[in-house]
Amino acid sequence: MEWSKIKTILIWVFAVVNIFLLTIYFKEANTSKILSDDVLNSTVEILRQNNISINKDIIPKNYENMKICSVENQYADVGEMIEKSGIDATKITMDGNNFMYMADGLEDTQSTLDNLILSDYKKEESN
Repeated sequence: MEWSKIKTILIWVFAVVNIFLLTIYFKEANTSKILSDDVLNSTVEILRQNNISINKDIIPKNYENMKICSVENQYADVGEMIEKSGIDATKITMDGNNFMYMADGLEDTQSTLDNLILSDYKKEESN
């Protein structure tokens, strides 16, 4: 067999393999943002074990990446921090030295994080 024919066959084989791999990659990339029924059933079961009843139909199957951040406290008192940073205290639940802020949306979240940074907090983001 001639060398040029072997090269042509190999090029076609690698091209087909690349197309196959790209198809699998894009399929996985698009379906990775959808929760499977197994995950939903496991979630409902774990919640049930913790005395929380929820219908799995109300859990959204599609999700977007959610930003999570941790903030290092520079204040001795969380109440003082909330006052000085200008955060809406009605959206905060405090538990000892910890607090949870329930934002209304992305703009509210970014505004609150900006206020915390301006009040000498350190922010670490993770996905």
